[in-house]
Amino acid sequence: MKLNLHTLTTSICILLSAHSAFGRSIAPEPGANTTTYAQPLKIVFTEFPPYTYTNQNGDPKVYFVDLISKLLQQQDIPHSFSSHPTARIHFQLKSGEADIYLGPQGVPNLQQHIWSVPLPDSFTIRLFLWRKPSTTHAKSITEIHNQSLAIINGFGYGGILQKLDSTKNKVHIIRSSGHGNALKMLISGRADYLLDYLQPVNTELSAHPNTELLKHPILDIEVAFMVSRNTDNSRELFELLGSAVTQHYRESPAPPPQPTD
Repeated sequence: MKLNLHTLTTSICILLSAHSAFGRSIAPEPGANTTTYAQPLKIVFTEFPPYTYTNQNGDPKVYFVDLISKLLQQQDIPHSFSSHPTARIHFQLKSGEADIYLGPQGVPNLQQHIWSVPLPDSFTIRLFLWRKPSTTHAKSITEIHNQSLAIINGFGYGGILQKLDSTKNKVHIIRSSGHGNALKMLISGRADYLLDYLQPVNTELSAHPNTELLKHPILDIEVAFMVSRNTDNSRELFELLGSAVTQHYRESPAPPPQPTD
């Protein structure tokens, strides 16, 4: 087994009784198990800047990496980060191939396979329908008729797309490989609307300073640390992360994520 049950149980007790801020080191109790772990926890994420992404050097730049890394380092639990497509991550969580997922929660077919540790509201991912000022205002994707909608491959959009009958509405779905390409489709006129999230679009818009876009709110999706129920001692790991998040954000609100490079 990758995690020692006694060590994690002891760690949870320490966290629940600690009165220090999360950033301070929490020393183990005298005589606590100091077992080393042969295999690191596998923490996975999708390319979703500024929340989770890989920089040009191939290094993970995950906004939540410090929170998890500090906690696991304090408890001498090794871990690693890797980026995968969303569909692959869902399979990994169900099979136990991945231990922790950093991302949007609420995916219906995942709920019985994970424990979720929600993060503060300031991390909530906000989904918008984007358009140029000359395009007819639409309050939902079901109001789009005889026009084109750009979406990004691999994104579930909180189940929104399942409500769209593209044949009935005569909506032309245009699929893109990423946020940047999808935004370029909208700006160039190849797509009339874009369904995408606030932070990634704002990040990409920095490369188009003279572009004016309008947006309408569609959905808010909470972000969480998700622990696979099929990983060893998943309940203990879930409680450990939950206690750490509560302590870390008890004193002050969490700032919204920003890209680091």
